[in-house]
Amino acid sequence: MLTHVLVGDVIALPYHVPNTNPNVSQNDPRLAFTCEGPAYSKRRMAIVLWMHQVDMFCLPLYSFQDKGIQSKPAFMRREYAPVKNYDDHEFLNQGVYPPIEVQNRTKPMSAMTSVSLTGGMRVGCNEDISMVGRVTEKSYRDLVKLWQTLSSEAQSEGWRK
Repeated sequence: MLTHVLVGDVIALPYHVPNTNPNVSQNDPRLAFTCEGPAYSKRRMAIVLWMHQVDMFCLPLYSFQDKGIQSKPAFMRREYAPVKNYDDHEFLNQGVYPPIEVQNRTKPMSAMTSVSLTGGMRVGCNEDISMVGRVTEKSYRDLVKLWQTLSSEAQSEGWRK
């Protein structure tokens, strides 16, 4: 079990998804053809929201090919919070929420980075995890509140037929 990871840490780990992007080249080294269909693999950053005994619940980070939140349709933008480098005093907020501030270990985040508030994922503590940085305590609390708000809204919608 990875014991040095804490809530609020920004981690990077292998991330595999079905390839739904028609623009990915057949020769892309991140594309693999499996018996279940094409899969795209890369390292993705995520923020640890909470931890269990052997699993963590994390929110993934995206830059949308370095185009930012504004590249998404307007109806989707409230599902992402911008990510700001802690010492960036010229940050231009593309999102609808105040930015989540990150203190990085090495290189700064792209100004186009955002955190998916609805794309939570389970990460095993035994995965190939590297440490990227850490959100500030205030940003961690703000991020949890945003996640709770959007999750509660979705849950209150109720059963559909």
